[in-house]
Amino acid sequence: MELSSKPIALGRTAEIYAWDDGCILKLLRPGFPHLLIEQEERITSAIVQAGIAAPKIGGLIEVNGRPGILYERIDGPALTGLIEQHPFGMRRYAELLARLHAALHMHTVAGLPRQKAILARQVQAAEVLPLEVRNSVLYLLDRLPDGNILCHNDFHPLNVLMGLGGPVIIDWESASLGNPCADVARTSLTVALGRPTEGFPNVWMKKLAEIYLLAFTSVYLARYRSFAHDRLPNLRAWQTVQAAAKVQYEAPANQGMWMEVIKKGLKDGTDRIG
Repeated sequence: MELSSKPIALGRTAEIYAWDDGCILKLLRPGFPHLLIEQEERITSAIVQAGIAAPKIGGLIEVNGRPGILYERIDGPALTGLIEQHPFGMRRYAELLARLHAALHMHTVAGLPRQKAILARQVQAAEVLPLEVRNSVLYLLDRLPDGNILCHNDFHPLNVLMGLGGPVIIDWESASLGNPCADVARTSLTVALGRPTEGFPNVWMKKLAEIYLLAFTSVYLARYRSFAHDRLPNLRAWQTVQAAAKVQYEAPANQGMWMEVIKKGLKDGTDRIG
């Protein structure tokens, strides 16, 4: 089967296409190593076998010399779509995100990469940061507690599909074993700082969107603490590390916000590890 004229979704490393037999195709972008697809297939298979709500795999495939994975098609919108359509349901959707995340953190899956090793590599590669800042973040990371819990590492409303049988979590290629607080830190920053830089009719609408995202993040964190019975004592420190690991992947217009998180975190006492 040939590719449809346009992908139905775009990611940093892959494109998503409609396929036949109730499947979608996740096709690696040119220039990325084929190992990424093989790793994603192995990780997602382990996640599905553990009984976690993830899309089933239809197999590996090659199209026009590019490797890809066939996934079952989940009929339903992303949680992001529901939030945009029903903004006054913010508390309900933030609570759902927190409940799903806390439930995910009840699992451990053997054979996954180590979270702290991944973060260390990402911080070291963040050339947009001065060397002394990277070294300070790496020192902080080294002192933070490790863990053996399943972490998604890219968990946010766009990666939760509201399927007919219930929510399904997608995009597991970055999953690892580590500290759930680090995973929550990544989610909280992704949501709170996920602000479009254009498309607003005026500055007031943009400011309102920023306030909404901060409120959503606050509810998410409060409900996660309740569901997981975890005070998240090292959240600020993990946010500092996660911001340093992710800043290189952000659009230049957004990098300033992530750098402020790093600067403030290193200045305001994230050295006090609980």
